[in-house]
Amino acid sequence: MFLRSDDFSGVGGGSCLSCVDLQILGFLVFGLLIGAVGRLLAAAGAPSSWSMSMLCGLAGSAMGALLGHVAGLYRGGDPVAFEMSLIGAFVLVGAYHAALARQRRRA
Repeated sequence: MFLRSDDFSGVGGGSCLSCVDLQILGFLVFGLLIGAVGRLLAAAGAPSSWSMSMLCGLAGSAMGALLGHVAGLYRGGDPVAFEMSLIGAFVLVGAYHAALARQRRRA
């Protein structure tokens, strides 16, 4: 019923972070960074906020990794997952900023 310290030990005996936890953390960090880079590369007068760009990067990162796994491009723990994560983040952030630019031109 109660948690013991050895309940959190990994296969190696001392680590409480598993490979899956580190991959998820990597996807989060990459997504936020790609969102920030997308915001920097957007036009100076872009009406988007930093937080929205970073959230789009985060969502794109998760979406790219998930779609690559579902499509069978790689298995769990494969480094290609990070590449798919980056591609997904770039695509979603780019689409978001393109939609904002199109909306701005219409107004």
